[in-house]
Amino acid sequence: DLSDLEESADITANTNAITSNDTDITNNTTAINNEVTRATNAEAANTALINTNTTNITSNDTDITDLQNDKEDTANKSTDVALGTSDV
Repeated sequence: DLSDLEESADITANTNAITSNDTDITNNTTAINNEVTRATNAEAANTALINTNTTNITSNDTDITDLQNDKEDTANKSTDVALGTSDV
């Protein structure tokens, strides 16, 4: 049999342990929520940057295609820029 004093000490110790666990749970929940927010924001930023890069790449591809279609046939051009001369 435990004395009243021993039972009281056990109850106090258990109550303190429960309080400590509650604090740990609250701290962990806060840390998890903070990490979810951080990760969500990072994913949104990455998505925005990927979308921007995709748009830029598409634009560059279009520009390259336009340049390829508009290029002049350099084989038919004079390479000597002095007046009155021609390679042809």
